[in-house]
Amino acid sequence: MPARMTLRAHLLALVVVTLVPVLIFSGVLVVAIAQHERRAVERGLLETARALSASVDQQINGATAALSALALSSRLASGDLRGFYEEARALKDAQDGWDSVFLYDRDGEGLLDVRRPFGSALASMRQDETFRQVLSSQRPVTSNLVQEPVDGRHVVRIAVPVTSGGRVRHALGAYIDFQQRLRSVLGRQQFSDTWTATVFDRQKLIVARTRDAVQRVDTPISADLAEQSSRGRDGWHQGRTLEGVTVFAAFSRSPITEWTVAIGIPADLVNASLRRSLMAVVSVGLTFLVVAAGLAVVIGRRISASIGSLSPAAHALARGGTAPDRAPSAVTEVETLARARGGGARRGRGRQPGEGRIPRHGVARAAHAAHRGARLGAHAALRAPRP
Repeated sequence: MPARMTLRAHLLALVVVTLVPVLIFSGVLVVAIAQHERRAVERGLLETARALSASVDQQINGATAALSALALSSRLASGDLRGFYEEARALKDAQDGWDSVFLYDRDGEGLLDVRRPFGSALASMRQDETFRQVLSSQRPVTSNLVQEPVDGRHVVRIAVPVTSGGRVRHALGAYIDFQQRLRSVLGRQQFSDTWTATVFDRQKLIVARTRDAVQRVDTPISADLAEQSSRGRDGWHQGRTLEGVTVFAAFSRSPITEWTVAIGIPADLVNASLRRSLMAVVSVGLTFLVVAAGLAVVIGRRISASIGSLSPAAHALARGGTAPDRAPSAVTEVETLARARGGGARRGRGRQPGEGRIPRHGVARAAHAAHRGARLGAHAALRAPRP
């Protein structure tokens, strides 16, 4: 026998069965939209990293172009090193973040450094990797992060060859503080204070950074970023910063310098949209569920009252009495049933007292016919021949 439930319980079950699938669908839709937004953030952040990497390349290319132009100096070609010293110092003063300009011969012996008086003795660069690459490739070279020989500051060295007759005669270069030079480049991006932008070299040492730059320059990048950036030139991953903050980060490596730019956004900010959307769906869904349940209770009470009003009438008719008066019902089916019962009761009350019974003259005729039949049967029996 099936379990019995009240009408209100059935209505509540109907509300739940109707709303729950809608709420589940809404939740799935919100998750899908949030994932789409996350992919949009990923694409936007990766494009920003690529654009910032291109800006870093422009800074390096600009410095390289300035040195290459200085290498064409007529004073250097004529051997006027004192005059060339003044030209090199003027170039250094005109450039943002330049610490020094230096000149070495092809044997690695220092000829001048504008941070020192002209004619000062300089350390040999014969074993320096950047110097050797300039001689072998005859092309401009950008170093990793190094220590400036005068005051030990962490700088980047850019060197260009000075050629004559198809042969490298000198190596001309500059020490550049890229944290200072890139400050304006990073500032133009208007990153939020919670974001972290990092530029690191081929050794994965930090060259420039938007947060804690003074403490972080010349330190290794986070282990997560080091691992992910080793897998490709561009990418997106979730990891932790040096401060221990969980972030979504995009990175892009320059094909020219092999330096990499990484931008990280706290994961809480990216996931906040998903949480807000899910909370909105849950809140609205629960509100609708409570309102619908309340309406179901109210409507169920009205229907139960309408059906209950038929009970006295049914009992009265069963006893052959008169149905009591009742208020009209707002439920069409209940009102139709009440009217049908009322009509049957009125037809029962309109029947005459003898209606449905056999009349008395009919009973007499039936008795006379039965008596006559009995007499005819007895007479026939007397006339029958005997054996």
